Amino acid sequence: MTSRLLLPALALLLSAQAAHAASENIYKYVDRNGVAVDYFGRPAPSTTFPALLARSLGVRLYAARVVRMPGVRFRIEVVELPIPREGERKADVAAATQMLQSQFESWVRENPSQWMWAHRRWG
Repeated sequence: MTSRLLLPALALLLSAQAAHAASENIYKYVDRNGVAVDYFGRPAPSTTFPALLARSLGVRLYAARVVRMPGVRFRIEVVELPIPREGERKADVAAATQMLQSQFESWVRENPSQWMWAHRRWG
């Protein structure tokens, strides 16, 4: 019986270690390549990765939220954000990153009790 549990537990541990390593790499990318955009009237370090992917690959950029509803129910809302393709890629990515953060700011202002941060948002 113990051997049946050991293999799934080992696989879970290895998956968790791989996910942790991947998340560390993403955070390193964000720290080096993020931009400060306006968030609640203050510059906030923000990842450009979603905007960079959308701008570079010619795909759409979406912002999404999950809204808690009464009775243990949830509603998923998705908004498509326009990707600027007017000028230099770096400027377009920064503008799209601002749009994304502005969308989240409007959602937080709409209902602050639905949100929390587990890190220092303003650096």
